[in-house]
Amino acid sequence: SSLLPTGSIGLNNQNHQDKLVQLLYILQNLHNPKNRTEALFSGFSNINLAAILRHHFRDFADKKSNTIEKNAKASIAKLKNNDPKVQKLILALEEFFYA
Repeated sequence: SSLLPTGSIGLNNQNHQDKLVQLLYILQNLHNPKNRTEALFSGFSNINLAAILRHHFRDFADKKSNTIEKNAKASIAKLKNNDPKVQKLILALEEFFYA
């Protein structure tokens, strides 16, 4: 149990749960396209990703962090980096943050 208050963000469509995790993963791994060593975040681990989900989203609030991490890994494994939609999203985020 956490001493911090948890958020109450809910997904309107449960089918988007994998996509939410995948989006956070994409942000976690976003780098400056002109300098690949410059990441958007420092210290954003899978533990942090699980904590964000657990503390801010209702669907994860009652789960243990290691369960969330395991489920997140399964969602991330479904991410197809060569999918044109995913590539477009990454390019748009790179342009947004680094252009």
